[in-house]
Amino acid sequence: MSAPRVALTLAVAALAVGFAAPAAQAAGAPKLHTVEVSAAEEGPWTCGALTVTLISGSQVERTQAVQVGDVIHFNLVRNYRNLEVLGSDGVVRRATGIAHETVLLDATTADPEVISVREVGSIVFGGGVGRIHEVNIESPDVNTDTTTGSCRLVP
Repeated sequence: MSAPRVALTLAVAALAVGFAAPAAQAAGAPKLHTVEVSAAEEGPWTCGALTVTLISGSQVERTQAVQVGDVIHFNLVRNYRNLEVLGSDGVVRRATGIAHETVLLDATTADPEVISVREVGSIVFGGGVGRIHEVNIESPDVNTDTTTGSCRLVP
């Protein structure tokens, strides 16, 4: 989940430049809402001795952002649909997943800086394989990455 987070933060910073424009602020609180559908891109994971690799599925990514004062509040929700994973045992299984990310950006500079990031993601693999639940928090004072469940993302 780290690579998408980095890409998202860069995309948010690029979008935020438009949010911080004085003309936009004069017209009221700038808002952004997008919906994108694309192929799911996650994994592979290890669940005990089993390795599972994503072979099909899609993701619907909804983003919303609003500037409140000098802070841009950016929210992303990613729902995974029709996921199928192939286990190292040759068995194809279904999986479900969701991710939510909240990013706060300082809009007082020409290149908005990240104030904080909180990302929560969860994937459940069918057939009793297991699950992974990850919580990442980044701010000037905190930088944690907590993963629970019986599965782990392969580095």
